Amino acid sequence: MEDQEEKYQHIKEILSVFNPELVWKKSCQTGLMELMENKFDYLLLDMSMPICEDESSKENFDSYAGMYVLREIKRKRYDLKVIVVTGFDDFETAEKVITLDELQKEIIEKYDKYYIGYVRYDSTSVEWQHSLLNLLKLTMISENINENTNSR
Repeated sequence: MEDQEEKYQHIKEILSVFNPELVWKKSCQTGLMELMENKFDYLLLDMSMPICEDESSKENFDSYAGMYVLREIKRKRYDLKVIVVTGFDDFETAEKVITLDELQKEIIEKYDKYYIGYVRYDSTSVEWQHSLLNLLKLTMISENINENTNSR
């Protein structure tokens, strides 16, 4: 789930090494509908995005929207892994502003079963690309080890 086309295109290009089947959704609402209708192994989740795709008002944008998506994933017990890909260091909630590190701690506490990690996106750097690929590779290796251990 990513609302910015440029960022989505960068992610798509980086992930091409895995030859994945990608589905692009630009809001919480359309992303959650897609999760209800189809099974996915991974979700790359932007933390700050519109609630609905059709509305362009300022009230439609939520800098903490990804947390709502994570709550729904846990509530509905979807079987997938989540990587947060964000371009922000701070997130405004109704009560306060939290840092990316604080956000990570909260996600780990509440959604550890689903959460792989986060990538700090920066279009001017390649560091985020390495971080994303490393998270995916480590997760795939771990899943292969678990499958081999369980099949014995």
